[in-house]
Amino acid sequence: MDKLIFANWKSQKLVSQIEPWVVAVGAPPAGVSVIVMAPFSLLGSVGSQLPVGIGLGAQDVSPFPLGAYTGEIAAAQLADMKVTHCLAGHSERRKYFAETSEQVAKKCEQLLQVGITPVVCVDEPYLEEQLGLFSAEVLKACVIAYEPLSAIGTGDNAPLDVVRTMVEKIKQLADVPVIYGGSVTSDSIGEYLLVCDGALVGSASLDGSAFAKLLAVAAAKAPSFA
Repeated sequence: MDKLIFANWKSQKLVSQIEPWVVAVGAPPAGVSVIVMAPFSLLGSVGSQLPVGIGLGAQDVSPFPLGAYTGEIAAAQLADMKVTHCLAGHSERRKYFAETSEQVAKKCEQLLQVGITPVVCVDEPYLEEQLGLFSAEVLKACVIAYEPLSAIGTGDNAPLDVVRTMVEKIKQLADVPVIYGGSVTSDSIGEYLLVCDGALVGSASLDGSAFAKLLAVAAAKAPSFA
């Protein structure tokens, strides 16, 4: 299977910075499926400029459908912009916005109703709590991202054996793609792809040339054990 590589731009970038990034990255190499998780304000501009082979993703979604929910972005609105994947429960959402596992579960239900694949972020302390809130039908339609809080934006990558153990644990709960997120770079992604199905890339995805190098490394790796 192709490696799933998500470029999470977080609350970064302006419209003027999209084209230089797209030019630097170019068409993705064979063997990787690339999705850019752009801020809400950039989804339209990013979607119109991405080359064939790179998908459009969102970073969050409302737990409510279309309606009188001022400031919220409904799943149907994301689907209308051709979004194919959406993060749910990223550690920064949990940390800074007190997002709960129950809210994440509601968001995933909304996404699946419009055909968007949830990328559910989990850490070990609440892994079973979070996945336990999903029905088997919902769970099998998700991508699970293991992102230890200690590794998010710190440059302190999780040890490979820890990632391997967590991936195996998740796959025992559900036969779904499992990716790793946490200070992933072109220097480290190769080893992580030996034990999981892809990566959620944060800071290393912001520079187009650096991200293109990371994709080349990812494409060169053998298929994951999954």
